[in-house]
Amino acid sequence: VYETKGDERKMVRYQRIESRELLLFKLEGKLEAPGPGEVRILQLGAKDQTGPIAPAGNAKPKGPQLPKPPEEEMKLTWVRYDHKLSVFNEKRLATFWKNVEVLHLPADTPDLHHNIGQLINKLPPRALYLKCDLLTVFSEDRGAKKNHVLRAENRATVQFDNFYGQADTITYNEEKQQVIFEGSKGTPAVLSQLQAVGQKPKTFKGYKFTYNRLTGKF
Repeated sequence: VYETKGDERKMVRYQRIESRELLLFKLEGKLEAPGPGEVRILQLGAKDQTGPIAPAGNAKPKGPQLPKPPEEEMKLTWVRYDHKLSVFNEKRLATFWKNVEVLHLPADTPDLHHNIGQLINKLPPRALYLKCDLLTVFSEDRGAKKNHVLRAENRATVQFDNFYGQADTITYNEEKQQVIFEGSKGTPAVLSQLQAVGQKPKTFKGYKFTYNRLTGKF
């Protein structure tokens, strides 16, 4: 999808599905893509921080301050799966099964000059990586853009910035840049933050907690 401004053509959203075959059921509004396969979505998204934001000083601004519009940048969501992808158009729902990997990172093009394995082994700055056996993606319309809420279940793990964690369910909201961890009785969710060399990671545990990548706060 392109947005045209004068002679300038600006990409707003790009989507691509790669699979050994695509099955389209028009009456049901359903698409299936047997695995192994990949999906890439490139669109504008909120510009997240590299870590917690430093607290402001004591000086107060003079006069009323208008809120600044949130900074945006192009973000690539790259999903790789082994078994199957099912898309239900009316429900705005997509489900991926078995050995699902998601890489979400700033990018100017969907055709990165790396394979997904290289990027996972050494995450680029501000990238987020999810892995699970069942991924459900909910799409919310935002005009030319779409917000995606990713829900990872069954052996769900996540890495981003200097954090790594695991939980029964990990939910990631692209627009809000929130990562929600949910555990269960006897199996709390765990999130660890790497510290300086020689220091032990700082670990957070709980049955449900949220980390905001925009503010660096729980």
